[in-house]
Amino acid sequence: MRVINHTKYKTADLAAFFRAGLKAQVGAEWKSYIIEVFPRGRRRVSKAGIGYRRIWMVLYTRADARDVEWLQRIDGRPHPPRRVDIEQFARVFDHEIGHTLGLRHKDMTAWQDGPPPTWCAGLEIRPKATTALPTADDRITKREEHVRRMVEQWRRRLASAQRTLAKWRRKARYYERRAAAAPKEMDTCQL
Repeated sequence: MRVINHTKYKTADLAAFFRAGLKAQVGAEWKSYIIEVFPRGRRRVSKAGIGYRRIWMVLYTRADARDVEWLQRIDGRPHPPRRVDIEQFARVFDHEIGHTLGLRHKDMTAWQDGPPPTWCAGLEIRPKATTALPTADDRITKREEHVRRMVEQWRRRLASAQRTLAKWRRKARYYERRAAAAPKEMDTCQL
């Protein structure tokens, strides 16, 4: 099984989740699946082809009290990932596995109906560790270093260009002197 993760959640947690679901549904063939996971805004719906072993999943999240507090802040910082709705995600995943096994919608119950699958009990999908955003001083320092690197780079390019120009001027002077030193051929028409 291969998991391609485009979300802010840990790939190892997603892989454990999908592995549990595939083992419960398809058994020994779980290793041959490719699952690509997207956040809610990048893709509208989860999908899988009939009889095809690739699944595209949209990660469903739900807000809790902590998320509401974070979402109310407007300070330019990124919002933490919301809590994954494991039960809904498991129902949708079971639905998409059904498609890979050749089932069509008329052959399945709706993914919203029924209790959550038992295989998802105790699993969690945690957010990746977030890195602190650089401060204004860090950004200024980084820009200053970039400017200094560019000055040095262009100083070296200028020196190289000046050396190259001098070389070609020397070659031009050589041909000019050679042309001046060569004897002039007499034009036979003027005699």
